[in-house]
Order: sequence, then structure tokens, then C-alpha cells
Amino acid sequence: MDEVVEVKISNGSSAISNTQFYAPPEVQVAAGSSIKWTNDDNVVHTVTQGKPSEGGNSTGFNSGPIQPGGTFVHFFDESGTVEYYCTIHPHMIGKVIANPY
Repeated sequence: MDEVVEVKISNGSSAISNTQFYAPPEVQVAAGSSIKWTNDDNVVHTVTQGKPSEGGNSTGFNSGPIQPGGTFVHFFDESGTVEYYCTIHPHMIGKVIANPY
């Protein structure tokens, strides 16, 4: 497929009062596509598979620290729903729905 879908880490996302943390907060892609997250905030964030209550997913993706202006790309090779969050600011949550080819 080789499609790349962009998601922005919104400016001000470190504040729990922000209205949107990931833009869009939920994205649908075809399996075989990639998502590129760009940090449009002025502080470091992560994109980590899982839920904050579960402490992440050791077998899933983890961007590590994404500096302001930095990016992270992940390829979704299987269909399914994947939740993710920022390990530094666990109020930031997002979702990817990878549809079958």
C-alpha cells in the first residue's frame, strides 16, 4: 500500500486542559500503511502503543522521546485497533484503526 497518514501532536498537549492532544485523535488506515506523527508542541512527547493504565505494551511500538518538531513513523502491517498514548503525559491518548487491505 505504502500510504503515509499524518497525525500531529498538538501544540499545548502537555496541558491536560488542552482540547486536542493528537490531531486527529482517531485515524483509520488500510493495513500496509504507515502513520507519521509530528510533534507540533514545544515539549518532548512519546507515541507508545497501549493504554496508560497498562503501562504500555512491551511488544508494541514506542517512539521514545520525540523532540519539538521531530517525527516518528510506524508501519501497520496487520488489521486491528491499536491504542496509544504519551508516556510522559498519560492524559494524551489516541487510536489507530487499521482496516484489512
